[in-house]
Amino acid sequence: MTELLKVQRLAGKSTGSFILEKNKEDKIMGYMRKTRDIYELVTNYGYGEEVESSYDSRKEAMADFKTYKREKRQGFLPFLLSVRIRKKRVPKEVL
Repeated sequence: MTELLKVQRLAGKSTGSFILEKNKEDKIMGYMRKTRDIYELVTNYGYGEEVESSYDSRKEAMADFKTYKREKRQGFLPFLLSVRIRKKRVPKEVL
């Protein structure tokens, strides 16, 4: 859950207020994001790109990416031309 803090900002003579959002890593962001990032594992076997799976965190995507690379190197996936991670922004769901 994000914790919202209301603060005052001084910009020259005028004052304005904005909302700070505390994200998962306890970093304070000066705005509220309307989108979230997803990471897609995209493969190409020669017939165009295909999304294999989607992840919420880059760490999970990288673990699966390394598995695909390792299997390609060992010869288990001989027809795999390329594998990559694509970052995509999607709107947050309204609850």
